[in-house]
Order: sequence, then C-alpha cells, then structure tokens
Amino acid sequence: MDEAIILIICMCIIFVFVILLLIFGGFNSYKPPQQSLETSINDYLLPSAWKPTEMSSDNINNACNTYTFLGQQNFYPPNVKFTNIIECTNSTKSCKNNTCICTKKTSSTLKCIDSDQLFAYQNTHVCTGVGDGTGDCISTTGQRVPIGTSETFYSTCSFGSASPSTTETISDINQINTNYCFGAISILAFNVNTNIVGEKAFTDAMCIDSQNWSTSSSSSSSSTFYTNLSPLMIYKCNTTKTYNGYPSQLFRIQRASYNGTYKESETGSFCRIVQRPSNYYLYPALNSGTLLPIPGSNITVQNLTDENLTYCWYLLPNIPKTTVVDEYGVYLTYSVKQQIIYVPKENAGKITQTLNTSQLFSYIINNNVYSIQPPIGIKDGEYFIPEGYPLILDKILIYSYQPNSEMNNKKCELCTLNYYDYAILPTIIKEPSDYTFYG
Repeated sequence: MDEAIILIICMCIIFVFVILLLIFGGFNSYKPPQQSLETSINDYLLPSAWKPTEMSSDNINNACNTYTFLGQQNFYPPNVKFTNIIECTNSTKSCKNNTCICTKKTSSTLKCIDSDQLFAYQNTHVCTGVGDGTGDCISTTGQRVPIGTSETFYSTCSFGSASPSTTETISDINQINTNYCFGAISILAFNVNTNIVGEKAFTDAMCIDSQNWSTSSSSSSSSTFYTNLSPLMIYKCNTTKTYNGYPSQLFRIQRASYNGTYKESETGSFCRIVQRPSNYYLYPALNSGTLLPIPGSNITVQNLTDENLTYCWYLLPNIPKTTVVDEYGVYLTYSVKQQIIYVPKENAGKITQTLNTSQLFSYIINNNVYSIQPPIGIKDGEYFIPEGYPLILDKILIYSYQPNSEMNNKKCELCTLNYYDYAILPTIIKEPSDYTFYG
C-alpha cells in the first residue's frame, strides 16, 4: 500500500481516538482539593501586632454604652467617630475637625441609635510587634507606634446586649453601626423666616425645648424611669443647648401612614414625637376618660406604650385660600398656615392623607381641631413669643381675609411650625423656603 495512504489512515485513527477521549471525559478538568473558606483565609492572615489586655475593673466603660455627641456650633451636627469618643469625654480636648463633647449613657436594651450617636465599649490593647516580636504597630488612628505602646479605643456593640464581645477583630474598630432608629432627629421651630437664607432665618424663631426631668431606678429591676417631667418649654433655637447632658431641643420625629392601623412611612401624614433621653412621647392633657384635649393645656412628655396613642399628631400643610358660605349666606375666605394638629385614633380614618387641601379644610371646620402652639405675649400692640413659657395645645389658628383680621393673622404667622432634620440642617438653612412637611 502507498505509504502516503497509510500515513493518512494513521492520522485519522489518532484523530478519532482524541475525539472519543474528549467526549467520554478522558481529559477531566482539574479539581483542587476541598478546603473551607475560613481555612483558606486563615492561611493568609498575618498574626496581629496587638495583644488585647485584660478588662479593667471599670464596669461602666467596659460595658456597652450609648454615646450622644453634642455639637458646639448652632445648627451644625457634631463629628461622630469612634476615635473621637476619648476626646469628647475629656473636657480639656475637643473632637477633630468639629468641636464637640458627648454624653455617655449605659443601656442593655438599646435597639437603635440616631445619627449623632454611637453604641460602643472601651477596649485596650498593647503593641507586641509582628510574629517574633520585632517591628512596630499601626494604631487605630493610622499612626506608627513602637512596641510596648498601650492604646485605648472603642469598638461597636451588638444591640440588645449590655456586654461587649470577648473577641476583638480589627473590623470592629471605628466601624460605624448602621442600625439607626426610624425617623429623623430634628428641631421643631416656630416663626422661621423662610425668606432669609442662612442662620439669620432663625433670628426670631423659637424652638420646643425639653427641660426639668430626672431619672430614678427601680429597686426590683435595672430599668430606669423618668420623673419630674415638666411641660415642654419654648426657647430660642439652639442645637447646642443641653439639659442633663443631652440636647434639649432635638426630638425624634417618626412619621406614619394610616389605613386602619399606623404604619411607619417616610412621607406619612401622622407622626409621633419622641423625647430622646427617655424615649417617651409628647402628648396633650386630655379630659378625664376621653381623648378630648383640654383647650390651652400644656403639652408634656408621657410614657405611652399604646402606638394608637403615640401617633396622635398630624402634619397639616399650608392650605391656600378657601372660600366658604356661612349660615347667613355670606362668602368668607380663609387659609391655614402649616401646623401640627392633634388627631386622636378615633378620627384617624376621617382625615385625608392625600393632601387634598379642600378636604383638609372641611375636616378642620367640622371638627374641634387643636394644634401645637407657643405661648403668645403682646407688647406695644404686637404679638411675640416669650421665652421660658410652656408649650400649649389650643384651637387651630386660621388665617382670615376678612376686615380687621390683622392681629389674628400675625398670630397665625408667629405660630407657623416646621421641623428640620438635624443631620442635614446645614443644607436646609442654605435655602429654608424649600423645606416643608411635604416638600
């Protein structure tokens, strides 16, 4: 047989053999030996240059605490960092880049924190060097330090626990916990001049202020109770103002919608107002055995456990000119400035949440509606808001376009109420006219 033909036949046989091997798995892909992810990671971890030290006998610092940072510049929130806790608890120092101090509060039942808080515990470790004890260490602030250096730092705690984890990991250091409470810590301000840009918009404004409260502990449990809860007061707006070490003008506003039940909603029309140190709620004085408010009564902080009671406030927007006909056939024109009104659970289904202003006005004139108001004084024929007087709940203020309504309308303007998110307040004051309940 011709040698060329024999060569071709051999090549064809080899080709078919290779194809069969590929089809029936003659060349299986390489499979590395089984090894757990944890084992693989540990193979590449360098030994820590730091050695944890034994916890001290200071049970307060070694426990999980809430640290509330206090801004030192009005309308500007503090710089919240784990590395600043040491500095802000030492009165001789201040936080880097933004001066502040902070208040420590022990807590074993904490479920969430606000944007100006951290939940942390104190920890200490010593630099021992890498491996055989040579070299130096990098501190939690990024500085190189020699062997033997002792560093105190703060690590994040797990919510609902009073005790820190016994295992220290580098990921715990300076890790901001994102388990924030629903809602926004805010100031509630009357008479803000939204036509002025910047801090001057608050020159004549007055804010709700929580003062004159104290704490007591139950002898049978570790629970803390808040007593001597005096009425809420009115003072010049000042986010740096404190009482018992806590910001006295910052409240947590938590909004909700209503459809048979209250449900948390960033844009809901209902809200509850939380006094943060106690986690109690702002609530009006009511006639005994009813949900009917006492006209002109003080608004206090109360320990409410029924959510149907806590979501008793409704964010009423500005209602434009509305004309009605009275019983004598006379056409009258009114409008309403932005207010927070009291709406009990029994009326929650009657008030619209679609911001239909004509329906809202109908609710107002057909119900005894009361709103949160500052005390009002009169001097030289002009209304003004005096400092240091209790916040009240009184008949809703309606702006009138009838003759001889000038004084009434000035009162309506004075009592216009808004709340401003503390975390973004520096942005808000750049253009305060853009911020309303629903804008």
